[in-house]
Amino acid sequence: MNSIYNSWLIDFELKQFRDLLYVLSNSLKDFERKLEDWYTADELDNMDDEQQDQYERYIDIYGSVLGDFPRRIYSAFLVSWYSFVEDALEHLCMDLNLTVSIRFQEQEKLGSGILRAKRFLSETGHIEIVKEDWLELDFIRRIRNQIVHDGGKFPRSLDRPDNNAQTILIKEEETSYHVTIDNALYEYLELHSLHHFYGTLIVNPSLEYCQHLVSFGQRFFSKILSDLKLI
Repeated sequence: MNSIYNSWLIDFELKQFRDLLYVLSNSLKDFERKLEDWYTADELDNMDDEQQDQYERYIDIYGSVLGDFPRRIYSAFLVSWYSFVEDALEHLCMDLNLTVSIRFQEQEKLGSGILRAKRFLSETGHIEIVKEDWLELDFIRRIRNQIVHDGGKFPRSLDRPDNNAQTILIKEEETSYHVTIDNALYEYLELHSLHHFYGTLIVNPSLEYCQHLVSFGQRFFSKILSDLKLI
């Protein structure tokens, strides 16, 4: 694959992510409208047993779809988006045949994923990723890992852990919890309204945040591809 084609494909796939968000958000809105239009208050009073059972089943589905389901859908979107970014960076480095002391495909002492790509782009592509962009991408990496490995949940306990892990204190009603998360990541979650507390702190992506990911990805790659003179 040549580098010009690679740059075109990156732009194309980011636009696909944007279109996917449109479909997902509108599907959820349509589902909500169907429930609201299904029965009026008068019709609820006149339901027979079969209709009542059907309605209650639909209510259960509705609660799931408009409750926890969006979190799962948008979490999956975040994971997929990050995998695309990581893969695109790696293929860009291989496509340009960037090397340091060893070839890109050799993993030893180079880290993995975005960390490895950053080194190759910096040392042999002479591309410096904007510090703020890199910090954000690293936050997204950590959030992705939390979703994949722990279902988006951060460990919590009533007592402060004995290890050296960083924690924050969150009070829920009359109970205080020590949640294992460092301040910088927690501040990022706060900034983007990216968490909820369901007995423990959990990543809770929204449509707006996923739209932010698409915009960030377009700007991030536009800068890199422009610096590489591929666009």
